[in-house]
Amino acid sequence: MELGESFDVAAVREMKEETGLEETAYRILSNFEYEIKYSKHYPKLGFDKEITMKTWLAEILDPDHKIVMSSEHQTFCWVSLEDSIELLKTRSGHLHFIDCFQKCEETVQMM
Repeated sequence: MELGESFDVAAVREMKEETGLEETAYRILSNFEYEIKYSKHYPKLGFDKEITMKTWLAEILDPDHKIVMSSEHQTFCWVSLEDSIELLKTRSGHLHFIDCFQKCEETVQMM
């Protein structure tokens, strides 16, 4: 987040920066929000940073819309919940993300 930026504004900005999706290309589903808090250690800088990650559930309005990734990422793919869980198991802190994705799926199933 930028200094003085709200979570909502940061989410829209990050979506644009990391995927190329304009705000008109998706719809945020207001009935879902998930928060993860964790600490990240920066050994070269010699400090820890507390991170708060808020996740919203969104629907892409045009499934054929081209995704344009930022230079921070090498690739992306659309995967099922089961495949995302398998991919996440290789990451540290994966249990938080798995729980988040499972709650996303539950919310979608109730719609």
